[in-house]
This record gives sequence, structure tokens and C-alpha cells, in this order.
Amino acid sequence: AQKNWINTMVATIDELQPIAEKFKAQLGILLNEAEDTKDSSTLQSRIEKAVAYFSEKIKAGMLLPTQVYLDSLKNATRIKKYKQDVLQIELQLLNLAKRFNQIQYGDIEFKFPEFNYYKTQLPAEKPKGEKGSSAKESVLLFISGKTIAAIAAERNMAVTTIEGHLAIGVQDGEIEIETIVSEEKVKNIIEVLENNTFDTLAPYKEILGPSISWGEFRCVLAYQKRIVNG
Repeated sequence: AQKNWINTMVATIDELQPIAEKFKAQLGILLNEAEDTKDSSTLQSRIEKAVAYFSEKIKAGMLLPTQVYLDSLKNATRIKKYKQDVLQIELQLLNLAKRFNQIQYGDIEFKFPEFNYYKTQLPAEKPKGEKGSSAKESVLLFISGKTIAAIAAERNMAVTTIEGHLAIGVQDGEIEIETIVSEEKVKNIIEVLENNTFDTLAPYKEILGPSISWGEFRCVLAYQKRIVNG
């Protein structure tokens, strides 16, 4: 099973890599044309088709085979660390799929196909209620496509609690910071952190102002720790 899984993953990567390189070159040309002509219709159409193509290929050739392989490991014993490593691969693929549908360019309203992904749940090997398990559940719900507000409602928790959980996911590398905080806000927050030295967080937040929430601020703090710690 492992050999088939690896072979399928490698074959998909080998198939997609030259296509991705070709699309990257085309995208540069289309971006320049859109800027020159002020007409982004061709760019929009090409990106929508590319997202549909790559999303389906990654789902069929990488994500689903990984999930089938994980299913084959459900009853295996003494491979807990290996199972977690494979689950981490699945998590990265889920993150990639989520980021596809968050592509933005100017004021273009992209119409991407809806892809339904689920997260594999292997039998628990640790007691329920273990420290960090609550945060992990929130992280998985967010990766599955749920909003922070929806997660808070589903879990009957405060939005601030869920934001704290997601900050843990950012620090652990399970969530990409751009899926929670815009690139511009990340840049502003890091700039304030690097140019000031305070003993508490409140003065930093005061400089940043009300346009940046405490949740966003804490997520960028977590992101910065992740970078520093490698």
C-alpha cells in the first residue's frame, strides 16, 4: 500500500510540475496584458480554469490517495509517529486546496468550483481531553473551510477562544498566516513589533489601532515565533 501511495504521489507531481511552470509563464503575460488593456476578463477566465484543473488533480492524484492510505493504517500498531507524519502530509494538501479558493487579484470576483474535502480521523491513541486537543479540533474545522464565527457557534465557544486556537495552528505550521490575516496587515504588525520594545502587548495594539483585531495580532505573533524558531 505504501509503495502504491508513493508512486501515485510522485506521478502526479511529475505530471503537474511542467504544466505549472508553463502556466506561471502564461500568467505573467496575462497580468501584463490586463494592466495594459484594463481588461481582466481573459486573466479571470484563465485563472478560474487553472484553479479548477489543479484542484481536481491534487484532490484525485494526491489528497484522496493519501486518505486511502491513511485508512489502511487505521488498525496498524506501533507506528504512531509514522501515522502522524502521513497525517501532516494530508494536512498540507488540505491547506493547499483551501488556498486555491482564496486567490485574489484586484477587484476581480473569481468563480471557483466548490470542492468538498474532509479530514481523516484515525482512532484516538491518546486520552480525550489531552492538552491541545481542543485547539486541534478548531484548527481542523478551519482547514475544512469553516469561518471563525461558524467554529465558535458549532463548538459553543467564544470567538476569542477560537482565535487563540488558530494562533496555535499558525505557530505549529498547520495554518498559513495569509488564510487568517491579510498580507498588508501582517507586514504592518511585524513592522510595529520590530520597531518597538514594550513589556506588554497593549502598547503594540494601541499603535496598530482598531483596524487590526486582537485575534489577528496574536496570530501574527504566533507566526513570528514560528519564523524565529525555524
